[in-house]
Amino acid sequence: MRICIWLLASVVRPVMSYDTHFMDVTSTDTRKGLIDDEIKIELSWKEEMDAILVGESTCAKTKLQKDYRGTISKTTTGKTCQRWDTQYPHKHTRTSKKYPGAGLVNNDCRNPDSESVGAWCYTTDPNTRWEPCDVANCRSTCADTKLQKDYRGTISKTTSGKTCQRWDTQYPHKHTRTSKKYPWAGLVDNDCRNPDSTVGGAWCYTTDPSKRWELCEVAKCELPCAKTKLQKDYRGTTSKTTSGKTCQRWDTQYPHKHTRTSKKYSWAGLVDNYCRNPDSTVGGAWCYTTDPRKRWELCDVANCGSSCGNTKLQKDYRGTISKTTSGKTCQRWDTQYPHKHSVTAKKYPGAGLVDNVCRNPNSYRGGAWCLTTDPNTRWETCDVANCGSSCANTKLQQDYRGTMSKTTSGKTCQQWDVQYPHKHTRTSKRYGRAGLVDNYCRNPDSTVGGAWCYTTDPNKRWETCEVANCFLLVEKE
Repeated sequence: MRICIWLLASVVRPVMSYDTHFMDVTSTDTRKGLIDDEIKIELSWKEEMDAILVGESTCAKTKLQKDYRGTISKTTTGKTCQRWDTQYPHKHTRTSKKYPGAGLVNNDCRNPDSESVGAWCYTTDPNTRWEPCDVANCRSTCADTKLQKDYRGTISKTTSGKTCQRWDTQYPHKHTRTSKKYPWAGLVDNDCRNPDSTVGGAWCYTTDPSKRWELCEVAKCELPCAKTKLQKDYRGTTSKTTSGKTCQRWDTQYPHKHTRTSKKYSWAGLVDNYCRNPDSTVGGAWCYTTDPRKRWELCDVANCGSSCGNTKLQKDYRGTISKTTSGKTCQRWDTQYPHKHSVTAKKYPGAGLVDNVCRNPNSYRGGAWCLTTDPNTRWETCDVANCGSSCANTKLQQDYRGTMSKTTSGKTCQQWDVQYPHKHTRTSKRYGRAGLVDNYCRNPDSTVGGAWCYTTDPNKRWETCEVANCFLLVEKE
């Protein structure tokens, strides 16, 4: 009798419970090919929490996606994932016992062993042991390419505001854009994608039977700044105002009711809660705020032309350099990790403290700087060019910090932080104080002849630049 009561209790109680240290699972799942009478799986408290929290994170915040705890259970080719707690059809050692805290529950995609491809799983296909999963990265809120084929964000509305149809359904529109046919296109859920290189960028089929498909308003990563005075062209991801207030989503009417909608301003890029300027407001990009007492404010969006500092302290710098002189990546101004600080947009409104770009809000005498993502280095200065540095004071021109990016023969310079078309060792990491930013002419290695650069011409490795010497200019005057 006691045994019967115990079995009944094990069936009706919640799958995950704080009152128990064990979970009883009875499985006759034919997909596994196993008939288990009763398997008692011991779960640690940490693993129970992993299981309970499944589904709270629908994207991955890290490059390797080890933090992903979503519920995607299909591979990039559409294969169903094998449960982590089974050994069929593939025997393995990636178990919750060996990798506690890795979130190995159900058959959800995970990355317990730091695979370079990101989240993955064993498959239920006996002929395919494992495959990666197409998990979106939380930071993929924009596209780096013109056609936006690389976009892996979660926008699921079209430019006119229509809801996207799921890629794995054929209703209301039948189609051939499936994950099976386009395995690497990221066709998950109903997120906007561009599997077939459609001109215009990311798109989706709609749930409106009378509208087969439409483009989506996906932000372009290559536009973290504005090229026009009114900043109507801005498509970056800044979502804070100059005083540090969080922007209200454009597709909501709370806390502020408004008429600036994607339906009315279809080409204004009104996605998520990013700063935009749909109505040509004087002052530039703006947004409604989530503060009920403040309807709207301007945003501190950088102008693409501000690639140098006009003042000695570089307080006016609004460019997008986000590396320090030693090559360390800057910490975002709106985060407190790895370094806690008080230099916030709220405390320094108008100082341009957006993203993780170099700034000088507190008038540091060394110029633009930033906190770093290196826990062992709190902050460093950045190698920001001074707009007035159009000439060099030394014979070898090692001090030149201007923005010339053409060689003496007119060839365009190669970026210092890329290895194409020419591989090289002149990097900011190796030459930390040489000013190797963008594709500006520099002289990190004391080359006789002065400032130079690698060229974008595959047939010409490098050339000197026609940089003027300041002392010669003075003599001529």
